[in-house]
Amino acid sequence: MLGKKWFAISSTIYFLIAAIGFFALWFSPFIVSTATILVGLLFLLNIGSFDSRVSQIKWLIISLVLLATTVLVDAALSGFSGLSGAKVGLILGFIFSFFSGLLFMDTRKDKLVQFALLLCSAVVVVNLIAISNYLLNKAEIDALLLQSKSIPIPNMHHIHFGIINAICVILLMGVIFQSSAKTNSQKNIAIVFGVIIVLCAHVLSSRTGLLSLYVAILSGSIFYATYSKNYLNVVLTLLGLVLFSSGAYVFSNSLRNKITNSLEDINSWGQSEEINHKSMAMRIEAYKASATVLWSNPLGVGVNNLDSQMEKGYTAISSPLWQENRIGPHNQFLEFGVKYGWIGVGVILLFIVTLFSMGNRGSSIYITFMVLLLVSLQFESLLERQTSLYFLALFVPLFIHLFTPKERDA
Repeated sequence: MLGKKWFAISSTIYFLIAAIGFFALWFSPFIVSTATILVGLLFLLNIGSFDSRVSQIKWLIISLVLLATTVLVDAALSGFSGLSGAKVGLILGFIFSFFSGLLFMDTRKDKLVQFALLLCSAVVVVNLIAISNYLLNKAEIDALLLQSKSIPIPNMHHIHFGIINAICVILLMGVIFQSSAKTNSQKNIAIVFGVIIVLCAHVLSSRTGLLSLYVAILSGSIFYATYSKNYLNVVLTLLGLVLFSSGAYVFSNSLRNKITNSLEDINSWGQSEEINHKSMAMRIEAYKASATVLWSNPLGVGVNNLDSQMEKGYTAISSPLWQENRIGPHNQFLEFGVKYGWIGVGVILLFIVTLFSMGNRGSSIYITFMVLLLVSLQFESLLERQTSLYFLALFVPLFIHLFTPKERDA
């Protein structure tokens, strides 16, 4: 009895700390770090309650253990110095936070719906603040968008915010259309939040966030159609996406400028110095340099040697990029490949495949989320920064427990 009471108290504390850490993403890295440590400790203090779940997620556990081992071996080889030591802290924090989410979110779905709406409320507030700033400085910011710049987001990288917006849209879609645990008032709140985030996303979000969202929604509808045999759903989804994006293009200067810049970006591919002014063209150069380094170093170069080896990669492909534009891989698979070799690529693939395998015929929202995550990983290394590691450790368990068919309702 005492064990159950302690677990219930720990669960309440987890949700409180996890929410505070999420809110702090926009104003305090220290609080985010503290929240990561505390939820990890809560997991360790309740690890006995995790034993019964191990057999259900053993491959997920194996993939995360391999991830930790890969990072630890690299850090040990470099004497835990420099960035490799810091990387160990980030990955271990992510893994324990992830396990903590898997443990404590295995609860009633109505409680998870409340938590989801709480997280989305923070995203709504940040969207409203950012959109207000955009409207006050509209002409200046619109001009910057044509130069591959981004709309300022309070204390957060614009690509991370675009991905969070996309995740929240899918999360709210799930609450509205799939979750059976919502009340009418929660459904109405989800609709209001969803409308605000969708509209703001088409003004504020990065191209990565919007592309991931659209590809994910279309893929999710195809997945749903394959088991429901309702192929009309795919046609309607595609039509809806085309109509909505067309309307957004007409009414949003921001989106128009992003699309104009994207077309100019595409036209710059293969040209010389012109690519120094285009973000996607620079990414393609980064992909080529990363692939060159990985091919030459199948066991990886280590975290501490990433920058110097990437420079050699750029030199090997005779890249026209200026020194200040020679960025890192910006692709999670290539990032791990360059750092940890083909073993790193295999570890990431195992982790992603294992997460996908947790979905099944009745989990179209979860599969939609996973497609969004997969697409995002092609353009951003989400396992490299505290912000993205934190929100992944929060959202992945939430989608698993809320949208994969297993009755947890009261």
